Amino acid sequence: MPSGDLNLFTQVKNVVARTFDVSVEDIEPESGHETISGWDSIGHLQLMMQVELSFGVRFSTDQIRQPRNVRELCELLNSMGVHD
Repeated sequence: MPSGDLNLFTQVKNVVARTFDVSVEDIEPESGHETISGWDSIGHLQLMMQVELSFGVRFSTDQIRQPRNVRELCELLNSMGVHD
């Protein structure tokens, strides 16, 4: 993983950990609704709002629905020009 991506991954992990009150160490790239308690439909919206606030981005309705795990959330942010 390129260093910029690793930094973004670390930042996203921190937001996920805060949002769902889980340990940062337990979050992997494939962590998502199947592995993180609270990552349900409401939790997903809360996460996406926290990501918007943390990274200064705005998601479209389609973008909000896209990420199913931490890796996909990082990929979405990368596609929006957020790199670290």
